[in-house]
Order: sequence, then structure tokens, then C-alpha cells
Amino acid sequence: MTALLVLLLLIIAAMGAWSLIDPQAAWRASQGRLLRNPSAAQLTKGGALMQRVIGAVVLVVSVVTLLRL
Repeated sequence: MTALLVLLLLIIAAMGAWSLIDPQAAWRASQGRLLRNPSAAQLTKGGALMQRVIGAVVLVVSVVTLLRL
């Protein structure tokens, strides 16, 4: 059970890091598929900033949780 939790937290941490490093690609993979022409849609600067902030929070929470196991 612990191994499954560690694997899940590592996947979540990787997604947070991806969002922190490249918010446009992370947004396109998660939300861009809902649009008719996802290549024409652009993530705004505010949206990219929020994507990075949320990615950083997710990364910190997942690392702290991994360290406390």
C-alpha cells in the first residue's frame, strides 16, 4: 500500500514540476483538448503565472508528503 502511495505522489510531483517548467504545454495537454482548435488558443500571462504557482504548491506538498512517509 505504501509503494502505491509513493508512486502516486511521484506522479503528482512530476505533473507539478511539468506545470512549473512549461505551463503552456501543461495547459494544452489538460485543457487545450477541450477546444476546437487548440493550436490557436494561447494561455494568457496571468494564466501561465497561476499555472506555475499551482505547480509549485503541488510540487512542495507532494515532496513534503513523501518525506514524511
